[in-house]
Amino acid sequence: MSKPIAMPFWADDWLGSQEILLMPPSEEGADIRSLAHLWRSGDCSIPDDDASLARLSRLGPRRWREAARLRAAFVEHPLLAKRLTQDKAYKTWVEVASFRAKCAESGKAGNARRWPGDSQAIATLSPPSP
Repeated sequence: MSKPIAMPFWADDWLGSQEILLMPPSEEGADIRSLAHLWRSGDCSIPDDDASLARLSRLGPRRWREAARLRAAFVEHPLLAKRLTQDKAYKTWVEVASFRAKCAESGKAGNARRWPGDSQAIATLSPPSP
């Protein structure tokens, strides 16, 4: 599956979330950092390991232990052992990755129709003369 590049962010969901409202600012920052790490991971996951999560979130070990609400926002990854994800982020990641893969396949099919039998045609085309 193609790895998504941009991470959608819904400001209304973020600002209206009771879980986020109850977090101190340091945990809010740690939450968005953790989401960014799982989004760019290639499989929408982060390690299920408190020492790693303390580093990724930049909270450090002591403050990470105190961030039970933040830790509870992450669930076991549905496909990977010892990895965590977040339900909404994972669902969105799969949708975006599938859409990107579909677009890539459509592009390949379009190129094959334009240049049948010549997969190197695109690479050998020279720019038009001015």
